[in-house]
Amino acid sequence: MGYELTHDTIAKQIFNKASTEAQTRRKIEKFIREAYQAYQERGAKLTQDDVDYVTPYLPQVSITDAEAEFIAYGRRALRRARRRVQMIIVGVMAVLAVFLAIALIQWNSANAAKAKLTVALDDAIEAKDAAQAAQERTVNEVIEASWKAGAYLGETDKSGVEGIRDLYKKLQLLMDLKKAQSLSPVPIFIKGPHQDDFDVYSNEFGYYNPEFLAWAKGNVIPAEKDGLLRQATQPFYGHFIRDMARIYYLTYQQLEQQPALRDRVQEQYLGFLKGDIVSTGWVGSDAQGGGIFFENRFGQAVWPYVSEIETRAQLDVNNAYYYWVVSLGFWIRRRIDTTAPAFMEILENLLRTYDAEWLSNPPQLPSYYE
Repeated sequence: MGYELTHDTIAKQIFNKASTEAQTRRKIEKFIREAYQAYQERGAKLTQDDVDYVTPYLPQVSITDAEAEFIAYGRRALRRARRRVQMIIVGVMAVLAVFLAIALIQWNSANAAKAKLTVALDDAIEAKDAAQAAQERTVNEVIEASWKAGAYLGETDKSGVEGIRDLYKKLQLLMDLKKAQSLSPVPIFIKGPHQDDFDVYSNEFGYYNPEFLAWAKGNVIPAEKDGLLRQATQPFYGHFIRDMARIYYLTYQQLEQQPALRDRVQEQYLGFLKGDIVSTGWVGSDAQGGGIFFENRFGQAVWPYVSEIETRAQLDVNNAYYYWVVSLGFWIRRRIDTTAPAFMEILENLLRTYDAEWLSNPPQLPSYYE
């Protein structure tokens, strides 16, 4: 009940804040002003996401004539680009149809038909490559836009975030599971309870698709290769992601340093999910996703060191104990679905991009496990 009330309160705060028209107009005006400034300085053009974002608010915002013309120009440019793509597709289809007809008519002219078919196939491959490249550009633009949108969230927007589920609820306006799946060329999970969104109440857990993680490694951190984007999104990372990333990095290292405990807990957890009674008396049906199980296994070992963890790990969170226990459970699950190394590579890329100084000399924490 307390968990549901907390989420109801958070949802109400988000709704009230989003419905404040004056604040929304200021955000939109600031977005337009900065986009126009970027256009003047480096010729940065509006994306379709940018236009879709500001269009509903244009009758309400106060912008200069130059900014209004900039948006109108951006719309026209996007329409022209779409028309060009449509014309290319129609043209390619026409070319393919012509060559196919020629190949059928001149069936007896084997050499000539083969040459023409080869040309047609080459055109098809080029068209496919062009379409794939366009799709990849669109995906990259959406991911980059989501990071940029996070830059408009400030420190005060973090209020009410007491765990990873709360953080997801706060940030799902920028990126949620359904949107991530629409961007990924492969399924995110190979099995598990999650469909359009995360099923946090299931006793099962999702098995991540290694192919998705391979794709994510090269796509979900665009600032890795873009210094200007990194500077623009650094505050967002610091407010919402930094402490979580540091904790998950450290708990992975701690589990690797304690293989006996790690393997024992993993084996017990697999039995726990099947409903086996374990030494504490808990049964899998009471797990609520395994949180009780992991808190029972790790909580007593972590609690005496919470203050030291917060200080030595350079954390700025009010609930380090909860984050710590949840992250340990995450890594146990990732060992079961064999994706722990892949997730760690992505996490290291994230830290190397936004938290390189900390990553170069991570703190040495106490060996807290008993």
